[in-house]
Amino acid sequence: MFYCRSIAKSAVGLQKLGITHLLNSAEGENDGYHVEVKPRVLQRVGIKYMGIAATDFMNFDLAQYFQQASDYIEEALSKEGE
Repeated sequence: MFYCRSIAKSAVGLQKLGITHLLNSAEGENDGYHVEVKPRVLQRVGIKYMGIAATDFMNFDLAQYFQQASDYIEEALSKEGE
């Protein structure tokens, strides 16, 4: 988890990996449950960002974000083929 958290916050690291889109399902301040990402920094290196402020609790309704996240992923994949 630590590696994922640190690489998600590194625009240069993501760019080196060829990442064009980032979907953060733990958006928020670094508090052990969330990963704070700077969308403007990602945008400067051409990475599109979508954040979902989900919390890893049993009663959190993540289903409310499924369609939005699915649409974002579908858009990213369609751009990959261009």
